[in-house]
Amino acid sequence: MSLRQCHPVKKFSHNSQASLGFVIRDHLGEVILAGLNSLGCCTSILQAEAWGLLEAVRGAYSLNLSNVMIEGDKFAVINTVNKIWHIPWKIDNIICNVGMELLKFNSVYVKHCFREANRAANFMAHRGHAVSSLCFSFPPYDMDFSLLIRKDVLGWPPD
Repeated sequence: MSLRQCHPVKKFSHNSQASLGFVIRDHLGEVILAGLNSLGCCTSILQAEAWGLLEAVRGAYSLNLSNVMIEGDKFAVINTVNKIWHIPWKIDNIICNVGMELLKFNSVYVKHCFREANRAANFMAHRGHAVSSLCFSFPPYDMDFSLLIRKDVLGWPPD
């Protein structure tokens, strides 16, 4: 069985608009689905991270994956999903939805990763400012994203 990775992330633009981005990789590190969305100005960083996780989990399920490894760079969200921390009230409903969605998988592993390991999801989140609803991208990807994916797979340091 191979593990799949979901990398949710949030970003804020200069005008305080939140957005999310995520990537789903196969066991070889190849991106098989990426998503992005603009969330508006009334969304906190914590809410944007949680919303990104929910959309990533839904994306993984839509691909009929049965085993997932979720990596995220926001301790509060990761520790909440792992039931290490109590759910902050601002993300209670979102995290409850994540929990329900995760029940659909055979196995789930959720862990923290450093922001530097989340570059592809950050890239998608930056692009999320330009859309008005949830968008998905499938291979083949444009040159900029493809280059970033290659660097990630090869373990190149950030630019």
